[in-house]
Amino acid sequence: MRHYMAHDPVMKDAPARVVVMGDSYAFARQVEDIQAWPAQLGQLLGVRVLNFGVGNYGLDQALLRYRRLRHLLESRVVIMGVVPETIVRVHSAWRHYSEYGNTFGFKPRFYLQGQQLELWPNVIATPSDFSHYTDFLPILRDRDHFYKTKFRQDLIRFSYLWHWLTKPRNRRLVALLTKRQRQRTTGDCDARCEAAPFRSVMERNIRLAGSLYDIPECRRLLAALITQFASEVCVTGAVPVLVMLPQLLDLECFGCDGQPYRALFAGLIPNIRIVDTAEFLYNADWSVLYVEDSYGGHFSAQGNSFIARHLAQYIEPLLSA
Repeated sequence: MRHYMAHDPVMKDAPARVVVMGDSYAFARQVEDIQAWPAQLGQLLGVRVLNFGVGNYGLDQALLRYRRLRHLLESRVVIMGVVPETIVRVHSAWRHYSEYGNTFGFKPRFYLQGQQLELWPNVIATPSDFSHYTDFLPILRDRDHFYKTKFRQDLIRFSYLWHWLTKPRNRRLVALLTKRQRQRTTGDCDARCEAAPFRSVMERNIRLAGSLYDIPECRRLLAALITQFASEVCVTGAVPVLVMLPQLLDLECFGCDGQPYRALFAGLIPNIRIVDTAEFLYNADWSVLYVEDSYGGHFSAQGNSFIARHLAQYIEPLLSA
């Protein structure tokens, strides 16, 4: 498994002109280091690119990571590469409440006090804390947007069978699981059939993320985090760039023109550049550019090359500006 340290197999001894922060789409899950789009971007531009992306990170965690590292960096461009679902992650204190089963996903969380960003630190700070995580549940419930809006609504209560079957989400899952088992028995269950139940869960999560962009207070928090990132990068003399990297399911669920995060961009400060990769991904061949994995569809080796080529055209002028 690739480590979280910055990896850069290109021009190891040269000063880093570009730094990439973000989540697993910046980190480039599913490909080797040399195939990751930040490494290929460095090859195309002839500069050293450092990649500090971390799987499952929200933009908020990536911002905190940048703060810890910025005094070591002398880059000209700082890229924040995230998926649209980052709006879910920045509203989470325990990812299990929005992404069931992600029980290790305790995290810090920003919130808005008026117009000011404030930080709730991660309440699980030591192995001992994790061993007694139930002691922290009251705090986590108050800090996590999804405890009331999703998690509690999905809890199965007495009478259990009735409660399970009355929820459309559960009826769909039962139908997909039954169909999969039937096709397994007959030997007709292909890869898409095998993945169908989990894919249904992922689609629901993607649509949940999309719905948050319609909630003003949720949109404001993400906008404030992006603005804060841009401001902190500009103070160092570097150029901040936000790169939105849609998952395969984002393209399938919303299309190109219907991406729900577009309205967010209009209200952002002018000193951050924005690259929405959905604009050139949508009309390309998704079957070649994406791997249909259990994480929502990451970029393949070809997909990473595709992203690098398009970003190179945008980043190159910034290096000499």
